[in-house]
Amino acid sequence: WSKDEILADAWHEAFFGHTLIDNLGGFIVLGLLLVAAGFTAFYMWRQIQMVFFGEPRSDAADHAPESTLWMTVPLMILGLGATFIGLINVPKGAWPFTAFYEEYAFKHFLESTIPSITTGESLYFNWLLAGIATLLAFGAIALAHSIYAGNKAVVNRDEHNLGDDPLFVNRGTRQMWSFANARMYWDEFYGAVIEQPFNRAGDFLANVIDWNFLHDYFHDRVIKRGFDAVGNFLKEPIDLGLIDGIVNGVGRVVAFFSGRVRGIQTGYVRTYALTLLLGVVVVVLLMLVPLIQLALNGS
Repeated sequence: WSKDEILADAWHEAFFGHTLIDNLGGFIVLGLLLVAAGFTAFYMWRQIQMVFFGEPRSDAADHAPESTLWMTVPLMILGLGATFIGLINVPKGAWPFTAFYEEYAFKHFLESTIPSITTGESLYFNWLLAGIATLLAFGAIALAHSIYAGNKAVVNRDEHNLGDDPLFVNRGTRQMWSFANARMYWDEFYGAVIEQPFNRAGDFLANVIDWNFLHDYFHDRVIKRGFDAVGNFLKEPIDLGLIDGIVNGVGRVVAFFSGRVRGIQTGYVRTYALTLLLGVVVVVLLMLVPLIQLALNGS
């Protein structure tokens, strides 16, 4: 169902596009999609023929048990969904389905939540395109059946060899089979064009930029040496000169005055008693001076 919608959109662009670029792009996409549809029908029928109708090629395949209901029931549900899910969004002109189902019902259901759907163009069902795609699919299925039906699916099979594909055995199709079996050399192309340049770029960024430049040069030379220079500057004139000078100066001042004052400490009790007596005398004199001045002023 979804592939038919895509084919219809490509057909519309190819024949009814607004510009020449739209037409050209539509034809290219339409051609690729039709080829893909044919290949899909071919390899799916090849798979069905070799798995369900061909001779088992190994002891495990010969004694393969049927899957449990936990596997088969979900697959049946998915199969029914794949077969009938398109009925919820039947396009215009798809008779006889339109006699029982509303046209683009699912699209109308989504219009309230996805406003952009309302701006798209609703295409009519294209019977010609559907016929071409269906005939192409049946033709590919017939071709796959003629190649892989019965015991023709495996060639040169024995107890030591699982066998070869008929397209590989045939010299006329061997190159094509090898090309398809190698996945059109996409892995090699991806490795040469994307993976290897990416690895080289990553190696350059990791070793040259990150390690050699950032770590060895910028970090060790620029940051570390700059930090060492600032640290040495702060250590010599600031720390040792200013801060230590202030601390040591305070210590020297304290030592100077303490050296002068400690002479008072003789260790003799009579000296301390004499000092206490002199202190008392001084205090008494300080208390008597105001009284003497008051008496003199009163007289």
